[in-house]
Amino acid sequence: MKTSLTQQIIVILLVVSIITIQSAPCPNNIITRAQYDAVKINMPRAQVETTIGNTGNILSESATTVSVYYQGSSLGSTATFIYINGVLYSKSQVLLC
Repeated sequence: MKTSLTQQIIVILLVVSIITIQSAPCPNNIITRAQYDAVKINMPRAQVETTIGNTGNILSESATTVSVYYQGSSLGSTATFIYINGVLYSKSQVLLC
């Protein structure tokens, strides 16, 4: 049985959420809810990084896909961005203020 790209993305987001909740905060890669909301699907990665003010932490990377996460300011808060061919394909957040 083949899985769709959407199913694969959902699995990646779940794994990323679990990993980031268990990870120690990274003060240089903090994101706020306002910054997260300013990021739009189909933005180039460089524009997302400019909007947020830093590059985030790479969780996984392949030839075409990069998964990046940012730590929020409160305990357990994170944001995850998935890029395909350098363009934002998906974003998710947990508990951002």
